[in-house]
Amino acid sequence: MIFVRKGALRLYWLLRDGRRRIIGFRGAGEAIIPEEGQQHRFSAQAVTAAEVRAIPLTPFHAAARSNSTVLVGLHRQLARERDAAYELIAILGRHDAEASVAAFLLDLDDRTSSGTPGEWLQLSILRADIADYLGLSHETVSRVLTAFRQRRLIEIARSRQLRLLDRAVLVQIAGKGDVDRKRIGVSA
Repeated sequence: MIFVRKGALRLYWLLRDGRRRIIGFRGAGEAIIPEEGQQHRFSAQAVTAAEVRAIPLTPFHAAARSNSTVLVGLHRQLARERDAAYELIAILGRHDAEASVAAFLLDLDDRTSSGTPGEWLQLSILRADIADYLGLSHETVSRVLTAFRQRRLIEIARSRQLRLLDRAVLVQIAGKGDVDRKRIGVSA
């Protein structure tokens, strides 16, 4: 198991034609849980200065058996990963660039913010990485982010920081209104 202490990593597959397919991101406090066996289907690459810690599986399994807190933390991360995978499937099936980028920004906010409205988020990944993750072109991602900025849904700082200004509208654009009503304080 690889535990990310600082920075951000991208997880990706190399396709047969040499292109990469980004399948996820990991930030500080998150782990990469390897598959069983010797063959690994994906690779990880730092997108910022990163510090990681490799934890051999045998000691990890021993810690999990003796400390339920380890299992609870692992369960939470696996549930988040499952939800992110389902969300990505829904996003890619939608074929709507605005909905895809809005869902990505909401996920970024959910994963990295402290929950304070209007908090600046560190956008540690490049727009090209976002495009590869969402199956869009770099130009499309840039165009959507510019449109969101012009509509005052987000604010982007030069130091690669981003702030969600109107989360409720982004939730509507992403088509997540029914799922996220409690989070944004809207009653059913």
